[in-house]
Amino acid sequence: MAMVDLTRLTRSAALVLLAALFGPLAARAETAIHFTLDRKIDGPAAPFFLAIDRGYFKDEGLDLIIDIAAGGPLEALNRLAAGKADVIAFGRPILANPDVIERWQTHAALNPPDPATFYTPGPKGYTDYPTQAKQPQLASV
Repeated sequence: MAMVDLTRLTRSAALVLLAALFGPLAARAETAIHFTLDRKIDGPAAPFFLAIDRGYFKDEGLDLIIDIAAGGPLEALNRLAAGKADVIAFGRPILANPDVIERWQTHAALNPPDPATFYTPGPKGYTDYPTQAKQPQLASV
């Protein structure tokens, strides 16, 4: 039977244990995500902040940074294009304007959202906003 060097075995076991406990911490660098909202922070943005407070993003290796594009959607898009944001979020402009990209590109007016229809059952407020092409035009005189 071979003799076992207990000191060497104990040291090896301790190194394996330390590597198992602290190795993942050193190897797991957080990924920074710059998240830009298109408007002021209000109720619909609350889940993002709750998840930050509870550490959900950190648990997944993400360092989420949230800021506001004070200039609205166009500023948010410009930040994304310039690499100053990784993710941008739009809510109400998208909901109320099925053709929002074309409207932004042509600087056309946006349909105002109808808050009375938010979070309600049925299609009203979700599928009945007109596109720019289908909006009633004023008769020329």
